[in-house]
Amino acid sequence: LETYSKFARADKLKVPFSIFNSHLAAVRYWLARTLEAQGKSDEKKLQQKKMIEELPFEFYAITSRNEFGLPLKEMFREASQPLAPRMTGLGDAGRWHLARAEKLIAAGFSDAGVKELNLISGGENDLQFLFYLSRLYAFAGDFKKSMKLAWDILDKNHQGSDKFITTELGKALFPKVFMEKVETLAGKYKLDAFLILSLIRQESAFNSGATSSANAVGLMQLLPTTAGQVARSLHQPSPDSEQLKDPDVNLLLGIDYLKGILSAFNNNIVFALAAYNAGSHKVKEWIDLRADLDPVEFI
Repeated sequence: LETYSKFARADKLKVPFSIFNSHLAAVRYWLARTLEAQGKSDEKKLQQKKMIEELPFEFYAITSRNEFGLPLKEMFREASQPLAPRMTGLGDAGRWHLARAEKLIAAGFSDAGVKELNLISGGENDLQFLFYLSRLYAFAGDFKKSMKLAWDILDKNHQGSDKFITTELGKALFPKVFMEKVETLAGKYKLDAFLILSLIRQESAFNSGATSSANAVGLMQLLPTTAGQVARSLHQPSPDSEQLKDPDVNLLLGIDYLKGILSAFNNNIVFALAAYNAGSHKVKEWIDLRADLDPVEFI
């Protein structure tokens, strides 16, 4: 940890090093687990509490919060997120692109509006302006960029005194896109709508037209072959790649597929999500190798 901290403060790094979203949380967590295995429970708890304090939004910090019985709702605060539609120093070109983007998005030409937003440079440290840009990207349907800007704001806030997520920033980080459609299907399949929404957020960032390098398509990133198998089991015609970009088609087949995987792994969410991404056969191999590990070790 001492070596890591020195590295983090090194002046010769070409890129500013942010301890946020770094490996330090993992270092602290597994050091804590090692201390626990050595019977040093007090030292173990100390490491975890340091991690929760220093890196509150990391996966390992949230895992530790659960272990200590600290409710996640304490990470959120009913406070407004400051927003500024303009910033000083943006320049004539930046103001021009911003004005064009606003008008295009308002008129329904979202793709063209996003192109204009992408041409705006500067303002990385103006958090109020960044939040306005995040909102504009969300209005235009580019939730990947919107969430990225919201995460940048959280990063910079965390480096100051804020150790919480405002309600509005939380909504930008975890948008409830397609929620009504998802809730309807989740009820039919007796699944948690937020589990499905989380999967969509990670797989496609709510981009219904997303196509991966492996040719996975749509909101839930289905391979056409997989989608065809699921469709036939539902006595429906196999969709092509373009049809899989239709949210109604993709959600139905993706949720049915997820339900099947969960059933195959006795509703173990860790195994099921791994299988959704890597395939059931591969996960069964991993289980054979690591059957005695707890969920975090398995991950």
